[in-house]
Amino acid sequence: MTDKTTGYPKNIYPALAIGVSFAVAMTLAGLVGGIGKGGVGERAGAWIDVLSGFIASHSVLRDGLLGLMVLVLFGVVVFLLHRIDRMHRLHQGALAHVEALYENSPDGTISVDAEGRILRCNDATVAMLGYPRRELIGRPVDSLVPAEARGRHEGLRRGFFAGSENRLMRPEKPVVALARDGRRLPVDISLCRARTPDGEVVIATMRDVSQQQRMVERLTEATRAAEIANRTKSDFLTSVSREIRAPLNGVLDMMTLIEREPLSRSVREKVRSAEESGAFLLALINQLEDFAAIEAGHVEMREEAFDLTAMLDGLHAMFSPPAREKGLNLDIRAVPSDPPTLIGDYTHIRQVIFNLLGNAVKFTDTGSVRLETTLSLSDGADAGMLSCTVRDSGPGIAAGAVNTIFERFAQTEEGRKRGGTGLGLSISRDLAERMGGHLTVTSTPGVGSLFTLTLPIRRANGSALRPVDGETDAKPEAPSTSPSTSPNTSPTTSPVDSCARPLRILVAEDNSVNQVVIASILRREGHDVEVVNDGRLALDRVGAAEAGDESGLDILLMDIRMAEMDGLAATRAIRGIGVPAERLPIIGLTGQDDPDAHARYVEAGMQDVLTKPLRVADLREAIARNMPAAVPSMHVASGRDAEDAATLIDRNIVDQLIETLPTDRMRALMARLGGETDRLAAILRAPESDLGARRAAAHELRGMLGNYGLDAAALCAARFERVGMSRNEREKEAARLVMLALRGITAIEALLDAPADASTGSAR
Repeated sequence: MTDKTTGYPKNIYPALAIGVSFAVAMTLAGLVGGIGKGGVGERAGAWIDVLSGFIASHSVLRDGLLGLMVLVLFGVVVFLLHRIDRMHRLHQGALAHVEALYENSPDGTISVDAEGRILRCNDATVAMLGYPRRELIGRPVDSLVPAEARGRHEGLRRGFFAGSENRLMRPEKPVVALARDGRRLPVDISLCRARTPDGEVVIATMRDVSQQQRMVERLTEATRAAEIANRTKSDFLTSVSREIRAPLNGVLDMMTLIEREPLSRSVREKVRSAEESGAFLLALINQLEDFAAIEAGHVEMREEAFDLTAMLDGLHAMFSPPAREKGLNLDIRAVPSDPPTLIGDYTHIRQVIFNLLGNAVKFTDTGSVRLETTLSLSDGADAGMLSCTVRDSGPGIAAGAVNTIFERFAQTEEGRKRGGTGLGLSISRDLAERMGGHLTVTSTPGVGSLFTLTLPIRRANGSALRPVDGETDAKPEAPSTSPSTSPNTSPTTSPVDSCARPLRILVAEDNSVNQVVIASILRREGHDVEVVNDGRLALDRVGAAEAGDESGLDILLMDIRMAEMDGLAATRAIRGIGVPAERLPIIGLTGQDDPDAHARYVEAGMQDVLTKPLRVADLREAIARNMPAAVPSMHVASGRDAEDAATLIDRNIVDQLIETLPTDRMRALMARLGGETDRLAAILRAPESDLGARRAAAHELRGMLGNYGLDAAALCAARFERVGMSRNEREKEAARLVMLALRGITAIEALLDAPADASTGSAR
């Protein structure tokens, strides 16, 4: 059927309508896609017009369905052409974007082919290396590497092409690029692959890090200068503190000599006040030295076995007098009350607790100060935690100052009033952290403060944890008398025995005050003392004795720091004289309380080292420990001499214990001391005990007996540490030890029953 007006079949119109609509849609799509004039959409519209006429003029295509299919197919073709055109335009845009990034990057960028030729570069590369672009294009990239590194660079480049991963070339030192003028530029380089119609290329991005390197060098130099300045400051503090320490030690030593004289109670109190003032000044010097050591990074942490109870005893004895003078209740306790031997940094643990306890007593005017140690160590476990809390009823710390109280030189208003350096708490926290622990504080103004030290700790020798008895509230039971007590040197040890012949002792010391003090102590002990001013004279004296021109020597006390020849040089020279001089006991004297330094002195040839200010008991023990084998005083006095209380006990220590502790407490201590002596003596005589166990028991006995002033028994215990014995000898000496301890305890108990003695101050 045909249309009368046009003569076309009527069914052609729906097909044409659909086809034209599709073409129009394609044209609009092209316009929306930004193809514009002359694009695929416009051309498709023109083609639709032509195609419509063509279909209408051919009878073959007059069927509407066939026409529709052709038009749909044509529309698909037009749509695909449109997509291809759009993708082409997007691709061109992306290339333009990459091109812009490549050319305008602030980092130098080059493209290199598999043969190592530079295919292109950007302006930043030209500016960085100084080559014109035309000289870089086609140039081997290896020519931009210093000659000494080209072989390695070529291998790395080939390996990168053979690999499959991109990478950032950022070794420990920057890669060096060679500029046109010969400058070596440190650069960071990143590499990536790209495929091009001409094959695979590597794009290298170079960043000049010269400025950063100069900044690092300047920072390093500034840091080095600051470290030198800090080290100079620390050395200055150390040097000055040592110079102050020498005369101060002389003053304290003189006070020790005076205190040994018969004094009235009032004079003795004045002497002790002078000693306390000197000890306070010495503590300030120690803080300055600690601060200098921490600043310089010279603090050495050293773990060793120690007796926590003995530590607390010493602290109790130290702080009882000042607490009693202020009317404070000083309460020191341990949980459990009888802890096992522990392994830790004894020196620094004690130092931190000493600082905390000292501050508490210093700032508290009324009420109490309480130190409590809690050991968290399960049965069978060798590691645990030690918690030490110091609580006071002092003025407290203001809320705003709590966060800064551990800073160096930080002081509260109350602290400035009472004096001090403001370093104690800072040093304490630093030491706590170095030991793997932490130090914290909580405080309420007007109520008081609580400082808590928490540290990891270990059990020594796997000894069993003793059960807590009912006396967890008890104060420590064996006060020491010296702030310098250490686990390796008992606070008080035996004197040279009264039966021993006088020793010929040479003292090499350049400080006149120290000369007087040491000579006085030794002469009171009955020894023959000779004093020289420096190491050179000591060397000459030993040489003369070896040649037979002078009388022989038994022991040499050698100061470490002397002007013409120091103690170490003199010791080495003496050891080189010959065999007899090699056996001469040399005891070093130093103001440096540093275990590592002491070890160096022993390595130089000294048998022993004592720290100034010298304590009579320490000097006695060192002489007894290093006494020549021929001297009979290696054995404890017996008979009537041992019966004499003056030989059995050290009255200075016993008097201080009696003044510090109540009578009933002292009696309880004596009872416990007898039991502990029996227990440890059983280890000494047991056939199955090995040498290590016997020496450990003897060491514990020596320290414990010395703490109570039982000098004769302590000397007997010391023999087990240094002398090998047969089984029979061990049994005899153990029995003698128990006997001497029992007699010493009896002598102390007799003093407890005696009336007050105004001449000695030992009142009860």
